[in-house]
Amino acid sequence: MVRGLGMSQVLPVEARRDAILEAVEPIQRRRIERALDELKSRPKGSSRAFTDGFSKSELDYVRLTCRDMGLACEDFEEGVMATVIGAPDPGDSVDPGTRRVIARAIEALAEAPENTSLPFVDGFTKAELDYVRALCREKGLACVDFEDGVKATAMTAA
Repeated sequence: MVRGLGMSQVLPVEARRDAILEAVEPIQRRRIERALDELKSRPKGSSRAFTDGFSKSELDYVRLTCRDMGLACEDFEEGVMATVIGAPDPGDSVDPGTRRVIARAIEALAEAPENTSLPFVDGFTKAELDYVRALCREKGLACVDFEDGVKATAMTAA
């Protein structure tokens, strides 16, 4: 059933989409799309509530557009909450203390003289090594995989 449109029968997906699009004024669709575009450019976990002043049809359009844009959409009593879900951060599965130590080491290496290297070996998990690689890419450091781990190297500034 299409919420807010007064239709009692269940419509196929495309018919439901068309019914929602027809029920919302083009100017309001653009406003919703702009708000969701702005939200999508924010960090993972950022949210925006669509509550007061939105009709049921407009909230249906928010839900539809969230799905199309890859945003999480959650209903609550007063309206709809859209949330940026994004790709998981490589550091999400790394212990916060270990993450801080790795980040500090990479930051120090980024400021070190050219060709200074720092190996990450012996006991690092796959997730921790993935985090090292991600930070190296972010800081413009060379990162070479070898049998026991990863070696990060400071490069010449471009």
